Amino acid sequence: MLLECSKCAKMYRVREGSAAAPTKCPACGGLLKVSGGAPAAPAAAAGPDPRVKELEAKVSALERDAAAHRSDAEQRAREAKEAQTNIARLGEDLAKAQGVYKDALRKKEEELEEKQKKIASLESSSKGSQGQLAILKQKDAQIQELQDKVSSLEEEMSKNAGGGDKVAALEADLVEARQAVPQLTAELAKEKAAYREALLNKEAEIDEAQKKLAAVEKQLVEASSRAQGAPDKNSELQRAQSKISQLEKIVQDGEQRYRTLHAEMEKSRDAAGIGSKDGGKILAEKDETISTLNDDLSGERRKVGELQKQVKDLEASLQRAKAASAAAPAPAAAPSGGGGRVDEARYLVGDL
Repeated sequence: MLLECSKCAKMYRVREGSAAAPTKCPACGGLLKVSGGAPAAPAAAAGPDPRVKELEAKVSALERDAAAHRSDAEQRAREAKEAQTNIARLGEDLAKAQGVYKDALRKKEEELEEKQKKIASLESSSKGSQGQLAILKQKDAQIQELQDKVSSLEEEMSKNAGGGDKVAALEADLVEARQAVPQLTAELAKEKAAYREALLNKEAEIDEAQKKLAAVEKQLVEASSRAQGAPDKNSELQRAQSKISQLEKIVQDGEQRYRTLHAEMEKSRDAAGIGSKDGGKILAEKDETISTLNDDLSGERRKVGELQKQVKDLEASLQRAKAASAAAPAPAAAPSGGGGRVDEARYLVGDL
């Protein structure tokens, strides 16, 4: 049962029916009484109070609840502390991983930017060949003019069958022209060798830069795919770029053939100028030269057919690549230099 001091209101718990129950407060000396009643009588005279048992049962239940609550609170505090520790560790790991990924991505982007600059410089240097298209067009006009002159000479020779003195003079001029041919041939061979060497070096630089760019693009696409799950759409563009390189090589071969044809046409034009005085032998030689040139032009026309087919295939590939890039977001913009080269190839096809 519970005893309450009448002075300081302190509570004391004693066993009900105990003979040694105190009657005074140990702290202040006040008279003790049963909680909620009159001062306690001597223990022998005190009877059991049912309210005391009820209160004791409630106190015991509250103590048990408090102990259970404290245990739960301590367990939750430990779990919360462990969770905070795990969260902090995971945050550190995530920050490290993000830092490593960002560094790698930044390095790849820097490498890609450097390669794109190199490609742009190479393309700008190769664009200087566009000025040669005007030269080729001019040479076509000269070839046509030469053919017209040869036709006029044939007509004049058919009209003027005689003229032995003129023929002798033309033969002498022809001998002089033939003596100058070896020197001109040697100079032409030197020019061809120098042009071919420069052309091969430029093609090697372009091929090496494109290979490096393709490798860097592949690495960047793989990293972006792992980070974002974006689809890889650069394969179509790489195939288109390889086809563009093939077209460039074909165009350069055509330019070289045009230079050779131009040199031969210059010789023919000089000889035709000499032959304006009615020479029979020089016309026969020029007929052979014209037939050779016609054969070369036929070969060039066949190559033009192949070039047109490749241009059509390239346009179809570019259309498919554009449609694929429009349907899904591309990870990185690939360097686009194919449009100008395709236009250049088309212009060559039109000239041929």
